[in-house]
Amino acid sequence: MQHIPAISVVMPVYNAGPYLETAVQSILRQTHRDFELIAVDDGSTDDSLHVLESFAAENNHLRIISRGNTGIVKALNDGIAEARGEFIARMDADDIAFPERLERQLAFMKDNPGCVAVGTGLLHIDSDGDPIRIDRWATNHAKIDGQLLQGGGGLAHPSTVIRLDALDRIGGYRPEYEWIEDKDLWLRLAEIGQLANLPDVLLAYRIHERRICWERKQEQNCLWQSLLKETYARRGLDLPVPPIRLFRKHSGSPSVIRRKWIRAAARNGYFKTASKHARYLVRNEPLAPGTWWTMARAMVSCLISSSLHSPRSIQSV
Repeated sequence: MQHIPAISVVMPVYNAGPYLETAVQSILRQTHRDFELIAVDDGSTDDSLHVLESFAAENNHLRIISRGNTGIVKALNDGIAEARGEFIARMDADDIAFPERLERQLAFMKDNPGCVAVGTGLLHIDSDGDPIRIDRWATNHAKIDGQLLQGGGGLAHPSTVIRLDALDRIGGYRPEYEWIEDKDLWLRLAEIGQLANLPDVLLAYRIHERRICWERKQEQNCLWQSLLKETYARRGLDLPVPPIRLFRKHSGSPSVIRRKWIRAAARNGYFKTASKHARYLVRNEPLAPGTWWTMARAMVSCLISSSLHSPRSIQSV
């Protein structure tokens, strides 16, 4: 008789490059052992499929779905359709799950049967895996749902564990809201159960210069407007006036993004990370607007942070 795992980890994979091996290993090394990892190769053109096949040859926790490129929503729904566990855990192919992630989330879900989805706190890391900042989300349902209805908040998508029966009840992810598919999911799940976030930092969330959330701001804003109108109508609510504030518009240029990383890392006590990106700016963009101002602000933040706490690392969070 085939064993039914308690939890199915669904990982969409598309040209995951140098990050995939670490992401897969972080799941295979979980303290909770009753799981399956379903990796959906979404038509990768790099060696992602080869990396997955190498892992699968040595570990029966891993199953692979491989087909042409369809996008993340179809990849997620395909993975969920193959899942055998009572719970679905989301995982991205460039992130790192901390060893106790599944154990803690599964325990929370079993202790809270009315909860349909739970996320965790995040440690933001750069492309090298160096820490930038810690991000914790609202933990109670009322606040999470209220923030979503105002165009923000929710759950950190790649950190979530969701009840499979709840996903089935709402019909899974909807392709018309791709790029904000998670926000759509949380709003619909909130109508049939409770949402929650653990304050624990259980996932290292990798951000790099071409992360999708920076590339599609305008498209996401249009989708958000449509989604909120639909949600308010479905719940019988009036849209607030003035209009809901959505994603802030900003330049997504590499220099702007690096300046944000420098300031965030300095404020959070990750001085080596701040110094690394500062050196990059000075070396490659010494005349760019904001480079030296960012350096000065980072130095002040470093002095303030160092007086308040000692630097942390990904190992000590």
